[in-house]
This record gives sequence, C-alpha cells and structure tokens, in this order.
Amino acid sequence: MPVMAPSDAFGQGGIQNRRNVNRSGGSALTDGIFRGPTTTRRSKEPSGIFDPTWVERARDRFDIDPQPSTRLPRRPSTSSSSTPSFDWQWPSSQPQTRPLFDSRPQPTYRPQTRPQRNYVPSNSVRQPAQRTVPNVQPPANNVQPVVRAEPNVDVDGMVEEGLEVTGSAETDARQAVEAAKAGGNLDEGITRDINSDVLAGKLPQQAEIEWGSIVSNGSDPEDIAKFLEKWEGRIDEGTVLALETRLEFSKYEQDLLDGTLTSAGKAKRLAELEEQVAALKDSKGLPALGDASVVTLEEHVDAMHDLNDMGELADLAAEGEVEDPLGTLIIGVQNAGMPVSMVGDMIGMPVMQTQPVLDTSSGGAPTSGVLINPKENGQAISYALAGNTYTMQPGQQQPLSTSYVVAFDPGNGGGTKRYTVGDGTFEFYINNDGWELRRVNVEVTIDNSDYSGEFHCLIDGKKTTIAPGEVAEFTSKTPLEVEFDRGDGGEPARKSLKSGIYQIGLDASQQRLDLFEAEEEELALVSTDSPPLPLAIGDSGSSPRKKPSKKRRVAEILERLKAQD
Repeated sequence: MPVMAPSDAFGQGGIQNRRNVNRSGGSALTDGIFRGPTTTRRSKEPSGIFDPTWVERARDRFDIDPQPSTRLPRRPSTSSSSTPSFDWQWPSSQPQTRPLFDSRPQPTYRPQTRPQRNYVPSNSVRQPAQRTVPNVQPPANNVQPVVRAEPNVDVDGMVEEGLEVTGSAETDARQAVEAAKAGGNLDEGITRDINSDVLAGKLPQQAEIEWGSIVSNGSDPEDIAKFLEKWEGRIDEGTVLALETRLEFSKYEQDLLDGTLTSAGKAKRLAELEEQVAALKDSKGLPALGDASVVTLEEHVDAMHDLNDMGELADLAAEGEVEDPLGTLIIGVQNAGMPVSMVGDMIGMPVMQTQPVLDTSSGGAPTSGVLINPKENGQAISYALAGNTYTMQPGQQQPLSTSYVVAFDPGNGGGTKRYTVGDGTFEFYINNDGWELRRVNVEVTIDNSDYSGEFHCLIDGKKTTIAPGEVAEFTSKTPLEVEFDRGDGGEPARKSLKSGIYQIGLDASQQRLDLFEAEEEELALVSTDSPPLPLAIGDSGSSPRKKPSKKRRVAEILERLKAQD
C-alpha cells in the first residue's frame, strides 16, 4: 500500500494542525491514526480525517486474507508525559509481499459428460437401516378343524368285492330263469299234445293226469324221467323228443341253482341244449308246439349263452385279471344288448344311466334358499325377480343367495302379488285363486337299499353314515347340503337337494359314486347301434395258443357277446 505524504495525512493545513493537541496529551488526529477514532464530548461522530481501520474492514468485507505484517503498527509510548512525541517513523515504503493466489482449498470443477443415446444411468440402492424388531408375543389363534366326510370304498375295490360275493352267481340265477321259461314253453306244447292223444284214444286218461301233476309240481327232473320211461312206448316220436328236451332244460336249471357247474361245464351243457332244440325243430313231430315256440326256445338258449359269457367275465374280474372291471362289464352287457342295470346286480351296487344330481358351484355364492315350481303343477309360471323376468317350467328350481322380492301375476285377473323370499324353500302352487307362493320344509329321502356297503357323507356339515339297505329321511327348512367322497380319488361331491327321493348308485359314464333322483319309470336300455366303449386287450399275437390267456379270454367273450347279439 503506498505511503501518504504528511500534507495529505494532515490536510491542507499542513504541519500546523499538529499543534491541535487535546488535553489528554495527544492530538485528536494522531490519536485517530494510532489509537483509532475518538469522540469529542460535544459530538458522537468520530474525530480525525483518516481512519486506518477501513483497510481491515474492507479486507473482511471482500474476503481478503489479512496478513499480520501488513497492519499499521501502533507506536509505542516512549514517554510517560501526557504530550505525545511526534518523532515517529513512517512505515517502510517497501512493498509488502502477498501471495499470488489464495492458498485456501478451492472447489474442483469437473465437467459433466453428455449422456449418450440409449444410455441408462446406474442407480444405487440404499440399504435400509437395520431395525431391531421388538420381541412381541402374538395373540393366540383358534383353529377350527375342517369337517370332511369319511372316504367311501373306491369304485374298483367296490366292484371286485361285489363280484366276489355275487359275480357269476347272478348270471347263473338269470340262466336258471331262462331255462325255466324255455321249459314252460315245452310244458304247454307237451300238455296239448298229450291231451290230443288221450282224446284220440292213443293214451289213457292216466297219462294226462300224471303229466298234469308233474307240471303243477314244478317239472322236477326225476318226475319227468319216470314219466318218460313209463309212457315212452305209447307216445309218438315227436312227443318223446320234446320230453327229452324238457328233461335237459330241467336238469340244467337244477344244476345252475345248486352251483355244481363250472364255466366249461355250463358251456358244454348249453351246446347240448342247442343241439336238442335244433333236432326238435327239424323233426316237426310236435304239432302242438308250433314253429313259433321252437324259435322262442332258440332265443332262450342264446340268452343263456350270453349270460354264461358274462358270468365268466365276472369271474375273471373277481380274480383281478381285468384292468377296468366296471368298464369291461358295461361293455359286455352293451355288446349282448342287455340293460346296464344288470351290471349293478352282478356287483351288488346299482349302476345308473341317468344323469346324477348336479353339483353345487364351489366358487359361487352360497345358496340360502330355493324357489321351486313342482312337477305337480304341470305348467310354467312367469315372474319377476331382482329386476329380471323368468319363466320356470314344472320341475325346475332357482337358487337364492340372498333375500329378493318376487312378483308374479296370479292369472285370475287380480293384481300382481309380491313376496319376499330368501332363506328357506318356497314353491309355487295353484289353488282356486290362481298361482300362489308358500314356504315349505325340505323333505329328502336317501335310499341305500341296493348297495351292500356303508355310505359316508356330510349332511348340513354333520358326519352321517347310511348303513347298507337303509333308507334315511331328513327334514330341513333349506335345501339339504350333502357332501361325500365319490370313490374315484377326486374332489368330494357337493349337492344341494330339494324335496324328493335320491338313490345311491354308480354313474355308468364316469364310473364313480353319485346321487340320482329316483325315477318311477324303468331305465332305458343302451342302444345296440351305439359303438361300444374302447377296451385295451393287448396284442393278441399271431401264433396260435392251445390255452388262451385270461386277457385274451376277456376279449373273446366280448366279441362273442357282440356276435351273438
């Protein structure tokens, strides 16, 4: 900093102003230079012309680093006199050395690069702070066990078990019935022929009486053999042939009921009966029997052949030689033109061809009520419900998931009727005033009379077991909710039953346990024109075998049943 001249420091008055000395021993000017500004008693404004502290204030304001060596030194006092001495030295005129640049750390400038195309900047993931979870003991929860129905016997095991109990015994009983029917036809023809011979004088009245007694006592084989032995010489050849054929049918019937024949023995006896009927047909020696009766005899023999094949098939299934016993038996009766219900008789379990009761939707809204138009009404009814119009045919029903207002025209010219329906069972009925609506109780009957095993189920959430041969009845205000195991390893069945009778049986198409609405009419027979279900019987091989395998025997039986039909 340049040094000011004395004249500039003291003003235009020059050195003369130095004489202005205050009473404290120094002048106001020098005091201002070396000791800072002072104030006079009359004025608070600083005295003196030059204030050296402005340099320090300027440096502080403009952030200039002050150096201790650049500050003006304070002149030390050399005398104790109150009058200051003016022999002071000026500061050195040498320029002060200052740094060329500020030595303090300065921020570093780093240019930012422009992101390139398709540039994806990296992101940093800030790890969350680890928190200490307080060890709070959770409250106790109550777990309600889910109630499930006990499993029922699987279908294959059920079929094999039934075949072990009945099996070919059922087909043998049916063969005995066919043999008795054929014998009855022969009894009628022989009786008419003997009566004609008695009237013609060829036979005595005693022969007619004895034969009538034999027929009334059931045509026992021993009685027929004795009659034939006694009157054979006096009876014509055609009647004798008819009596011999009748004796063979009677013996076969008796052996079937006694259960003394094997499958091979029955096949041999049937072949002999077939030859007897063919000989009787060719002889024309029984005019009273007629050709129509002979044809009927042939039909009975064919039916017994089919039943014998079904019995052999049942024995093989009972031995575990058939992979799909139920399906194989169903194919067999279809090929033979027999009703599928016969399979149910063979396994001791009803086999149904009607559609089972539909399952309730597991994902839908729960059903709390139902609206029904019973079959007894015999006509449809139209009504409005939840803003929509419906027409319900007789025998139909509509589930209700909540409360609704149902409105309908009674049909007698009166006003519209409105009722609130919801929880419960409501049915339309007809009286003298037209259509009406009423609440009724649900009365359900579950029939297990044709099943030889126990039926385990849940009735409205409660475990229930219906014993073999039992018919159980239930009453409820809402549709009866039934859940049970089908016996096929799948999901349990869930049914919502309205009032009626339901039978436990096997679904022929799905081969599983189910519930069916009881029908008054008989089950329709399977059409013989429909192709049979596929059955894998394996490779038959090209080389002949003396004794065919059991699987091959199953295939041969099915083919024979189809050919005989």
